[in-house]
Amino acid sequence: MRREYGETPGNRHEDVVFRTDKGGGREGAVLNIFRQQEVELAQEELAKEFDQKFAEEVPALAARWARRVELHGLWLDGNKREGVQMSVADGTFTGLSLPGVRLSKSVMPGGTWLEADLSGTDLSQSELQRSDFRRTSLNRADLSESELDESNFEQAWLLGANLSEAKLGNCRMAGANLGEARLQGATLTQCDLTMAQMASAALHQARLYSSNLSGAVLDGANFYRVRAQLCRFFQAQLVEANLSYGSFTDCDFSQAEMARVNCQNSDMSRAQFTRAKLRSADFRNTKLSGADFCGAQLQGARFQGAQLLAADFRDANLQGAREMTADQLALARTDQTTILPNGTAGPYMKRSGAEKPGLVR
Repeated sequence: MRREYGETPGNRHEDVVFRTDKGGGREGAVLNIFRQQEVELAQEELAKEFDQKFAEEVPALAARWARRVELHGLWLDGNKREGVQMSVADGTFTGLSLPGVRLSKSVMPGGTWLEADLSGTDLSQSELQRSDFRRTSLNRADLSESELDESNFEQAWLLGANLSEAKLGNCRMAGANLGEARLQGATLTQCDLTMAQMASAALHQARLYSSNLSGAVLDGANFYRVRAQLCRFFQAQLVEANLSYGSFTDCDFSQAEMARVNCQNSDMSRAQFTRAKLRSADFRNTKLSGADFCGAQLQGARFQGAQLLAADFRDANLQGAREMTADQLALARTDQTTILPNGTAGPYMKRSGAEKPGLVR
């Protein structure tokens, strides 16, 4: 009989393996049972040791963080002798409570903040790339000018949070609550904002590229002078939202709820509005060349000065649409399924007077 020593995966205890020279037998089976019991006992001891350490370290972690925050505050105040900048890579802060503290200009990439409380915390101008903020409370937190690329904000709370001029590339924000959040000048590239709650959010002069806002609630949101390209707003709610003086080329607003939306002076060339609800929408001086309005509800919409070259209004309802001229309609695409401004069926024929609005039903 011989003994072989090795290391059991997952712990550092010695793994003793007994084998008989004859390759088995009753003695070998008994010894294997002893070996299994030895391993299980070692694992139980390690689990107890871990639980004890965890119970001891939770309060210690909070105390250490309080001290680190204090030192970072001194550093922010210019006390370079006693203060130390917050710099922690790939840290785990799950469940940590740090409401209202000053952590601006921190360097904490790759952190895990699951279900942490960072309400009102100042994280402006910080490096927070690849961070996990799932279900984290960031209400009224300041994340302005921060680097947040590849971070996860799914189901996070960001009510009234400040993300102005933040960089958000490849971020996951599905189901996040960004009501009344400020994203002025922020850059969102290939972000997932599906089903996000963004009512009354401020996105003045933000940049959105290839981002998905399908199903998002954006009622009353302000997209003034926003530049968006190849973004999806499929089935999004944009009631009374402000999309004026912006650029939304090649964006998809199919089946979106956009009653009383303001799109004045924006470039919406080649945008998709298929089956969108656009009653009383304002398209004055808007570039809509090549836009697809098939099946859209446009009753009472305004089109003064709009560019409608090759815009597709087949199966659309334009009854009561205002300020639309004969020349505009002649450049657009209509057919027998189109309901023209005066309430008659298309296609539009010049000098028919069908461009004059009738009563909206």
